[in-house]
Amino acid sequence: MRLQAATGWISFAAYRGNNQLSLLIHFHIQQGKAASPGRAPFGSFLFLPDVSAAEWSNFLRYIEAEFVQRGIRQLEIKCPPMPYCSDDKRVVEEALARANYISHEDIVTSIPILPVPFYESLHRAEKKKLRKSDTAGAEFQLLLLAQLENVYRHLSEWRASKNLSLSLSLADLQKLAAAFPNHVLLTAVRLKDQWIAANVSLRVTRHVLYNFYHDHDPAWDSLSPVVKLNEGLYHLGRAQGMQWLDLGTSLDNGQLRPSLLEFKVRLGAKLFPKFTFRKVLTHE
Repeated sequence: MRLQAATGWISFAAYRGNNQLSLLIHFHIQQGKAASPGRAPFGSFLFLPDVSAAEWSNFLRYIEAEFVQRGIRQLEIKCPPMPYCSDDKRVVEEALARANYISHEDIVTSIPILPVPFYESLHRAEKKKLRKSDTAGAEFQLLLLAQLENVYRHLSEWRASKNLSLSLSLADLQKLAAAFPNHVLLTAVRLKDQWIAANVSLRVTRHVLYNFYHDHDPAWDSLSPVVKLNEGLYHLGRAQGMQWLDLGTSLDNGQLRPSLLEFKVRLGAKLFPKFTFRKVLTHE
C-alpha cells in the first residue's frame, strides 16, 4: 500500500469472540473520498468463508459511521474479477448490494494458459500475423530488470506517438520493481538489432501473470508484434505453472474501446466482469 501513497490509509477489521479475524479492508482517503484500493486495479475485502449476513451488515455500518464522522462523502470499493478470486466474490457483491451500494461493471480479459501452444487458441487473422512475425525473424526475449529504464523509455515514446501516456512514472515503476523484484518481468520482441515491442508484466499471484504495460513501434504495424509478445508471455507463464495471462481492461480515457476488446478476444482471451461499488454517505 505504501507504494501507492505514503499517507492517507485507514484499515478496518472485525474480530470474533475468540479473537479470530473475520473481515478486513483497507481504504485510501483523498479529497473527501475513501477508495479501496487507492490507485491499484482492485482491493475489496478479505474475509472468512462463513461470515454471516449480519456480520457483513454490522461491519459495513461501522465503516460508514466512522467515515461520516471523518467527513468522508464517498466510498468506492473495486472488487477483483475472476481469475483473481473464487466464486465467493458473489458474497461480497451481495453484501454490498444489500447495503445499497451502486455497482458499475467493467470487462476484463484473460487468456487461459493451457497445455497447448498459444497458436492453437488464436483467431485465423492473428495466426497470420504471428506467422508473418516469425517469417521476418522476430524473437521474444526475457530481459534483465536492469533494463527497466530502457523499456520504459521505449514504451513512453511509442505511447506518445499515439497521443497516449503511461499511468505510472518511471520513479513509481522503479519503486515497485525494487520492492518486488521477483514479481516484475521485462520482455521484448526483437527484430535484428532493435526492439519492435516491449512489455512490463507482473506476477500477481502464483497462477496469474498480468500484462501490465505493452506497446510496439508504429513503424512495425505490419507485423503486429504484440501478437508475438503475448505468445512469449503465454509460454513463459506456462513454464512457470501459471494458469492465466491477464490482459486487463480495454478502456480508452475511461470508455470501452471495442476494437481493443475484439483484438484480445482474437488472442484467445475470455471475458470476465469486474465490479466497482460506490455509495454516497449522508451527513446528518
